[in-house]
Amino acid sequence: MKRCKEIIVLTILLVKSIYCGEYAGDFLTIGVGARALGMAGAFAGVADDATTTYWNPGGMTEIKGVEVSSIKQIKTGELDANYIFLNVVYNTGIEIGVFGISYLRQSYGSIKIIDEKGELITDSAEIGENAIYVSYAREITEWISAGTSIKILKGTYPRDSKETGYIGGGIDTGIKMDLLKITDKLTGLYLGINLQDLWTIMNWEEINSKEIYREIVKPNLKIGIAYKKSISLINIESQIIIAADIDTRYDGEYYTGAEVWIGEIGIRSGIKGFINQEKGINQDNIISYGASIRWYFIGIDYSYVNNEIMPIQYLSIIGKFKKKG
Repeated sequence: MKRCKEIIVLTILLVKSIYCGEYAGDFLTIGVGARALGMAGAFAGVADDATTTYWNPGGMTEIKGVEVSSIKQIKTGELDANYIFLNVVYNTGIEIGVFGISYLRQSYGSIKIIDEKGELITDSAEIGENAIYVSYAREITEWISAGTSIKILKGTYPRDSKETGYIGGGIDTGIKMDLLKITDKLTGLYLGINLQDLWTIMNWEEINSKEIYREIVKPNLKIGIAYKKSISLINIESQIIIAADIDTRYDGEYYTGAEVWIGEIGIRSGIKGFINQEKGINQDNIISYGASIRWYFIGIDYSYVNNEIMPIQYLSIIGKFKKKG
């Protein structure tokens, strides 16, 4: 039964990705970073690590020096799926601004291709979708920062004896506000706004064919608010973060998350829900959990996304290299 569910999910994802404009570029919506995914994706207002090139490029100015991050999907069930994200962000520390580059890939392997006669062509075909983000951000005033990510997209899908695929590109743009700088009554509050896929297109074509058609990825407005407070727990310097986001995609999705750091140990949880229950593959709320550890400049993040159909685990390794002085 579990294997059947996995096949059904994969089939739905493929159909949506190839034939439904509503779900064009769906792999871009999964999210990155085990820390952010452990908070269910409530991260546009938090936006304080290297993965913010995805969640809200306006938050890149929070990074000091150089920060690198990665994410790897841990194999779950029998589905031959792979999801990785690698990125690096560099804050020049001067008026030039902050630069980032990221690579995202989702793939499914061991796919059987059968011809019109029902004969097996191959049982090892692979679907692959790739995105490269080139990002830039800088402070506009002492309380607001703005950033942009330019995306380059490429995907391949096996089909019969041919292969179909796409190339494309897009733009995300975001801002982050530190509301403390407006008034001390708002100490600890941050607001993030990210317009994802402000302009994103995918040009599809069959290999060795002149047939080309274009899909436009629907824009998504992501708005997030976060509250951060430093405290002392058992005489250890600690921090509490509470966050909530809302997306306009798929007629509305919402995310809530909380995170507690006690020294170099972090734990978190979050909930993702659908405002319009008729739009999602999974109609129930999705609950996420996660934990982290930091050691000098290295960190490890883990998250478990309790999707009802197929739970998924993610592992991230990060590095922070602050400038001296």
